[in-house]
Amino acid sequence: SSHELATDLDAPKRALTTVLNARLIGLLSDFITAVENSLKSFKISAPLMIVKGDGSLITANEAKVRPIETIYSGPAASLVGACYLAKVDNAVIADIGGTTTDIAILHGGQPRLNPQGVKIGGWRTMVKAVDMHTFGLGGDSEISVEFEGLDANLVLGPKRVTPLSLLALEHKESLLRDLEKQLNADFKTDYDGYFVLLSPHASSADSIEQSLFSSIGNQAVPLRNLIQRRRDRVLIHKLVAQKHLSLAALTPSDAAHVLGLHTAWDTEVAHKACELFAQKRDKRGEPISADAPSLAKWIYQQVIKQSANLLLDTLLEADGFSSGSGHELIKSALKNHSRLTKLRLELNYPLLGLGASAGIYYPEVGQYLKTQTIIPEHADVANAVGAVMGLVRVEQEIRVSAVSQDLLRVHHLTGSQDFNELQAALEFAKREALEGAKQKALSAGARDLEYSLDIQESKPKIGDESLFLEARVCAKAYGRPRFA
Repeated sequence: SSHELATDLDAPKRALTTVLNARLIGLLSDFITAVENSLKSFKISAPLMIVKGDGSLITANEAKVRPIETIYSGPAASLVGACYLAKVDNAVIADIGGTTTDIAILHGGQPRLNPQGVKIGGWRTMVKAVDMHTFGLGGDSEISVEFEGLDANLVLGPKRVTPLSLLALEHKESLLRDLEKQLNADFKTDYDGYFVLLSPHASSADSIEQSLFSSIGNQAVPLRNLIQRRRDRVLIHKLVAQKHLSLAALTPSDAAHVLGLHTAWDTEVAHKACELFAQKRDKRGEPISADAPSLAKWIYQQVIKQSANLLLDTLLEADGFSSGSGHELIKSALKNHSRLTKLRLELNYPLLGLGASAGIYYPEVGQYLKTQTIIPEHADVANAVGAVMGLVRVEQEIRVSAVSQDLLRVHHLTGSQDFNELQAALEFAKREALEGAKQKALSAGARDLEYSLDIQESKPKIGDESLFLEARVCAKAYGRPRFA
């Protein structure tokens, strides 16, 4: 029932949470059964634990009943693992991948949870999970040019494209030929440097689309060759959105190859793509950058700037400020403004960087934000480490409410009980909360339990006296899995 998943008020949201949980039961149950069968095939008899969205652990049987609590379990495990690897309890964690940057806050060794409950499919639930902020910035981000007056500015993301240096592993000869042709062309287009690829699963009954698919085949075709009319552009953008086609273009990963910061793919194609992009014109009619290395350095600095701004926006929001990194005072502080006033902005927490390219960008981001940067060893397996090092952690809340001036009611696990004295009611609530937390923790698979207790009272002042309205007694129990 809904009260077993959430005890907060708001019956419609509790009901929604329960419905979503029910929809997930079959899916997660099948997944857990498959994992258990796989363990048996390897003759592994250890019980199976599942990571929850807050980074704690529960038994597989508990997860089958409450699958909604495993939402965001992957990011939560990464945060717990990063905490263990870096040996820090407080940090702002940024994980940069190919498509996105994920930012979260680690406080007291635990991920900061979303106080409003996480969204699932656009629906706000009462599930307590890691407060993860995801932004469209990564190594595969599309690079575009925007203008502020006469000056050109680079913008990275939020869309993803395939890096040309990666595409060159299969199509180097044709890419070099087409990029060179576009470099020497008398007439430049906005589509220069873009290439179209056909998805392996592309299919259509539309004759126009089938004709387009046939013309692309298994090649990387220049986008400018496919767009002759406006309707061609609309069609290609629709097919890209539907995943029938994909785009390849210049990305931060390509710029990193030009600068020698990344060497896994093809540097020659990356250099040629930067050279072509640098020829784009600003409002004065001048090239936006002098050469390929200059453009690559500009892109690299833009990743650092946008990453820093995303971190600041996340932390300022967590601190309760509505204004973000675009505020004039913050811009001035980041530029080390010093005239009649001296503005300084720095983070109280270190920056803990995860992701394959964290070591390329985040040391500079940390300097920009005047904080320590930590790139833990084995950060690429932080997710697995977090799953291993996680604790079983549960909580039980008991409420004490004022029925009248002389009557207090404790709403406990099996019903309610009335008291005439506040202290007696609170003591009973504490015992009930601790017992409830203990039973939950044992059911979730914990051993060697430790406890904490928190009491929050609502006592508004009426004249010179305080009037007791309600108290929330919250007991937390935590411990390692019994079989660890």
